[in-house]
Parts: sequence; C-alpha cells; structure tokens
Amino acid sequence: MTGQLMEFDFSHKEGGLLKVNYSEKLVTLVKDARILGEHGFKIPKPVFDVTENAKKFYKEGITLK
Repeated sequence: MTGQLMEFDFSHKEGGLLKVNYSEKLVTLVKDARILGEHGFKIPKPVFDVTENAKKFYKEGITLK
C-alpha cells in the first residue's frame, strides 16, 4: 500500500491542520489477519510482516487523530 501517512492542511482558518491518513483497507487487513490467526489459520509471512508493521503505525496514527 502506498500513500502519505500525514499531510498538513494550510487552508484551515486557524492555521495548519495535521491530517492523518490511514487506509481503511489496511485496518481491515490487520483485523482479519488477527482473527484468522486466533482461529488457528496460518498467516502467510508477507501478510504477517505487513500487518505487524501496520500495527506500529496504527497506534501512532490513532494518537495523532
């Protein structure tokens, strides 16, 4: 997945606003992989790696939102 995690919106009347972009598809992937793993399904390594990396940024993204 590609895209910017954050961007500044300078059009806001009170100055720059920080917008946090986090793909809903990525959130769904993380949740689905977690649920499937809990039910005993083997998660392919590339998917596991993406979801582990996404979890790190998700916590930070939610904090910034």
